[in-house]
Amino acid sequence: MFDENGKRIIGYIGGGCIENRVAATAKETLIDGIPRTVEIDLDSDQMDMGIPCGGYM
Repeated sequence: MFDENGKRIIGYIGGGCIENRVAATAKETLIDGIPRTVEIDLDSDQMDMGIPCGGYM
């Protein structure tokens, strides 16, 4: 759950850049009221996650 500034106030999403990306998207949604879906490919080189399980969120 995020506050109106996009700051996480409770819960856990996945940490690092995943958390930041979802927080930024939540903030945009709170500002303009347009619902969004955040799709994240954990195997993507852009994410540079180093998560051994890989996958998609």
